[in-house]
Amino acid sequence: MTIITNNLNFITNSIRYENLNIISTGGSLVRKTNSFAVIDTLNMLKNYNINKAFVADTGVYLTNGITSFSPLECEIKKGRSK
Repeated sequence: MTIITNNLNFITNSIRYENLNIISTGGSLVRKTNSFAVIDTLNMLKNYNINKAFVADTGVYLTNGITSFSPLECEIKKGRSK
């Protein structure tokens, strides 16, 4: 199984599972979410045939909808959901 992730916690926790192929999106570390974000991530993700996406956000508001601490992470999540 191949997993593409930008989350540092997921990467470090999955090291012990040799049957997982982990691909990191790389970029700048967003400490509030322990995730990496970079503008070119959307182009990188287009190179893969992704069957399922599990996306986490930091807040849900009635007036503002789903939110994230990082504008870059928000763009990545919006881009993959289209």
